[in-house]
Amino acid sequence: MSAERSRAVVRSWSVAASAWSGLGLAVAVSLVGEAYVDVPGLHNRVLINHVLPSLAAVVLPFPLIDRTPTLTLMAARPPWRALLMRLCVVGAVAVPVVIALVSVGWTLAASLSVFAWLGVAAVACAALGQWFWAPTLLLGVVWLQWGPREWPYGAGLEWVAVDTALLLVGSLVYVVWEAGKIRRLTRGVGAVNGG
Repeated sequence: MSAERSRAVVRSWSVAASAWSGLGLAVAVSLVGEAYVDVPGLHNRVLINHVLPSLAAVVLPFPLIDRTPTLTLMAARPPWRALLMRLCVVGAVAVPVVIALVSVGWTLAASLSVFAWLGVAAVACAALGQWFWAPTLLLGVVWLQWGPREWPYGAGLEWVAVDTALLLVGSLVYVVWEAGKIRRLTRGVGAVNGG
């Protein structure tokens, strides 16, 4: 891929914004993560760090949203390749958040919940497009309300399997759903053009 084409992909997928958001969340973990915050709808105050995994699922997945569908339809490569690349980009920009959570005492399993939340967000992206953030944010509030408070500091390795399963299932649903949409659109274009 040429440098010019790579820059165009980075711009159209909002990679820079997502990467800066990931770094911003990682810095927030270090600077204000141990502060308590009032979340509307919750009865108790919560640590900012407890909000970050679900918040990451609201601000990082923008590369999963296709803002150039006509270019996607004209692509020569199979759509699943680009979809997997989009997922890899989102995973890569989440790594600083995971590292920051581990650095403040979260277990690895609890820190990897960032990826589980991204799996949930991937399904929401496939289903709702740019409105993915609404159900993801709602699920985050539900988790904060009823999830265990001390979980991040004592989550065992069994949670790694849960995190991995949510990421893999969410990613699979995203790729299959989005590739299906693209396939239906290309068939529709072919039928309109007499192909």
